[in-house]
Amino acid sequence: MGFTLEKQTEQLREEAIQGKYQKVAVSCWFTSNGRSMPRMVKFQDVEGNIQSIRNIHLIKTEEKYFAGIKMKRYDCCAVDCGIMKYFTLLYHIEEGRWDMVVR
Repeated sequence: MGFTLEKQTEQLREEAIQGKYQKVAVSCWFTSNGRSMPRMVKFQDVEGNIQSIRNIHLIKTEEKYFAGIKMKRYDCCAVDCGIMKYFTLLYHIEEGRWDMVVR
């Protein structure tokens, strides 16, 4: 028989974010208080061109556990070609890499 704490159970139940996942490079600003804020995202489009998203507005930041792995989740929006786009950035703390999830 095993026991788990409520916090551990919550960490294991977090569901994956729905959308298209893409590996990205992120320029991130760290404040003097240790708060991190993504400022720019670069990624390769389907044609192989490098695209950039600048002027990112951070909606919400939280630390999450996906399948027991700790990550930082950033819900963001930015204007691209006159259209407001919403996306999520995931920072894999142990691996030091970023994913962008477009909804």
